This record gives sequence, C-alpha cells and structure tokens, in this order.
Amino acid sequence: MKQDYHSRPPWTHDWKNPSQEHPSNKIVNLSRAIYYDKDTVELIADILSTSKNVHDYADDWVVYNAICNHWNLDINTVSVGFGASDIMDRCFRTLDVDHWYVVTPHFLMSSVFCGMNNKRCTLISREQALEISDKNSGLYIANPGATDGQCVDISELHKQYKYFIADEVYADFYPIHSLINSVPENTVVLKSLGKTLGVAGFRLGFGVASKTITELLQNYRSLCVTTKPSELTVPVLLPRVNTVIDRLNSVKKTLEEQYPCKPSKTLYMLFKEPNIYTKHFGARLAGGYYRIALADWETLDAATD
Repeated sequence: MKQDYHSRPPWTHDWKNPSQEHPSNKIVNLSRAIYYDKDTVELIADILSTSKNVHDYADDWVVYNAICNHWNLDINTVSVGFGASDIMDRCFRTLDVDHWYVVTPHFLMSSVFCGMNNKRCTLISREQALEISDKNSGLYIANPGATDGQCVDISELHKQYKYFIADEVYADFYPIHSLINSVPENTVVLKSLGKTLGVAGFRLGFGVASKTITELLQNYRSLCVTTKPSELTVPVLLPRVNTVIDRLNSVKKTLEEQYPCKPSKTLYMLFKEPNIYTKHFGARLAGGYYRIALADWETLDAATD
C-alpha cells in the first residue's frame, strides 16, 4: 500500500525522494525527554558541518577528559557508556545483590534491567526507602524524578543498603542534593549528557563510583562507548551548559508563574491542563500532568505566531 508522505510519522524518511525535507526537521517535539535550546542546536550544526574528520572513529579520552574537567572528577572513578541506561544495565549486571528496591516514580528501564539480569525488583515509595534497612539488597532512586519533578536529600540512604544507585540524569537543573562530588563507597551516580546538553541522539551517559565499582563496570563496557559527534561537541558544549540551564530554568520559573503547574526540579514543565505550548509542541501525560520539555523563548514564541 502506498503511503501518503504527509500522513507518515515524523521519524520516517522517504529515501526515494530525498529532495523533500525530512518531516522531523519541521517539528520541535517537546513531548520527549530532552530540552531544546536553539543556540545549542545551531552550534552543534556548525561544529559538525565544518569538521573535516567527522567520519573518523571517536577518541574516548577526549570525552572522559571533558567530563572530568567539568565535574572535577577523578578519571579512575568514571565509566562512560552508550547513554546512562548502558551504565544502569552494567550496574544491575555487576553489583552482587539479588534483590533491588526501586523507588517510584522511576525510570521504567530500571525494573526492566532487573528482570533482564535475573534480579528481584520491589517497587517502593520514597518514604519506604527511608524506613527499610537491608544490607543484602540494593536501592535505586531517580533524584530528581522525571514524573513528579521532585528532589529530596538522599545523602544518608546509602547506609541502609549494600549498594545504592542514584539516578541524577536531571540533577544539573537542581544540583542541591547531588552526590556527584561526594560519592559513597557503595554508590553509583548516573548522569546523562543527553539530558544535560540537550543531545539525546548522541547517546552519551556516564557513572561515577568508587575505583573498585568503576573497575567492575568497565569490565562490561562495549568496545565503543562514544561517537565522533560526541568527541567533537562535548568539549565545546560543557563549558557553556550552566549558562544554558540557567536560561532554561528562568523560562520554567516564568511559565510556572503564568500557568497552573506543579513545580518541577527537572528539565520539564508539569502543566495541570493543556495550553498553547502543549498543543503546539506536544506533551506527555505523566502523573496526571501535561509534561513538556523546556525550550528557549525564541522557540516557544513560535507557538504564538
């Protein structure tokens, strides 16, 4: 059956008619787990379009070095992966407990990885995580949480479990309770440069842990954990990212004052009802709220044109 070009989903492409613009180029989709910053997108395009070796293999060390410089980390405590989910999978593979408590709301792949690695998974609330003490188990928590936008003090939680995974992929938007520069011996902090830099398609995440745990995680790394676009762009993007995040947090603050919202500590708006932005850029229902990723004002103003 012949498909009408205009009815096809935006992630498909008509390879037989490449003169037509890819539909996704016409859409800024904010219903997904990534913010949109116009200046960053244009900078990435400029870097990649002017590079003469974008076709080459990536040098992992360049990315490791950029990460360690930005967060002031010892390279021996850092594991880079093909997205934060890669590091998460390695955690559930290597950390020697058979039972994981997963704090809800959670990144759904955390429970999936438990099952894939034959680990028992029990979903619990934040309150229950504070009450349970089980030194033969592990605890996973997303802090801040994507669904409810909340962030809590987790600095003592590692003492109640054998292993502790702190998923901090959104923490750069609210670093108050981040453990990244004070990681306990039994803890892995997960980070996502896709979330931090707004480059989800580059698939680049990392974990920070003790040297002992890092060695375990690195034993399960794949041959290639970075790409050439990541090598070329990450060292340029990281020094400017705090300014970008401050700008986006300012957008969030203004929108939360103008619309009925649940306050969020992440890269999302949590609108209580549909509005011009959710209709124009898309939204996802999450926890009873219309969740939409942040964007710069110039991009958002397109909804009112």
